[in-house]
Amino acid sequence: MISRSETIDNYLISVIIPHYNCPQKLSRLIASIYNDDMIQIIVVDDQSTLFTEQYAELVEKYKDKVEFYCNDVNQRSAGRCRNIGIKKAKGKWLLFADSDDYFLDDAFELLLKYANTYFEYDIVFFSPDHEDKRSNRVLFYQRLIWSYDKSNVGELRIRYLWDAPWSKLIKKEIVTKNNIKFDEIKVANDVMFSCKVGNVAKKICVVDEKFYIITENDGSLTNKKSAENWMSRIDVLINKSNYLLCELSESDYKALHINGRNMLIMTLTKGYGFKMFISILQKLYANRIRIL
Repeated sequence: MISRSETIDNYLISVIIPHYNCPQKLSRLIASIYNDDMIQIIVVDDQSTLFTEQYAELVEKYKDKVEFYCNDVNQRSAGRCRNIGIKKAKGKWLLFADSDDYFLDDAFELLLKYANTYFEYDIVFFSPDHEDKRSNRVLFYQRLIWSYDKSNVGELRIRYLWDAPWSKLIKKEIVTKNNIKFDEIKVANDVMFSCKVGNVAKKICVVDEKFYIITENDGSLTNKKSAENWMSRIDVLINKSNYLLCELSESDYKALHINGRNMLIMTLTKGYGFKMFISILQKLYANRIRIL
């Protein structure tokens, strides 16, 4: 481990970044983070196998600004990296970022304003942006922001359907007090974390302002085709549904429209075959997840 001085205990925001094989993009992300004593930057490397010399140079370049750690177990997982980051975090607020994304120029002026004045809230949600304005990935979260109207359904949707860890400030206290952790799996490690954080938050704030830019990385696990990873996503959907069935009233659960139809359709369009389609259909049916 190589890190900046660990004598500072009064951080306001801890930025937690898992990294794997993309030091050039990580450098862009770090450079986009405002250099302020109130901001702690934590990078956890997930056993990178490529560009190791460039990563070592990056560590040397930013060692006075960033705390660097590594995932030292056999299983690679961005979820484990984020859990390590939470353990090392000293800020009042947690802010998660992916190493191939970056922040807008005035991002931390906005974030510090809310972090300094919105202590009555447990989560502050912001609208994300994307290099490709047509991206369905970012449009889903933007629509959650735009459609939020402080009604019961509006609040349910943003608490429980915002699976991504980024583009929101999370009060560290609600994470540590409730022992909430990321799943240490290859894909969809953030879904249950976000769901549980949304559930325990007493008060949330929704802000239609942008500070975070998402990029597409064709080599990421998000985009790689793998039957094992696809089944893992199905299992996470089932776990989330079962958790919400236990935590919410029947009417609130129904208002979220948890549904496996799109996953079934994508099973075929991604080429996983009819046998896997039937297997997933049976799992969804056994766990009372609607498909219509």
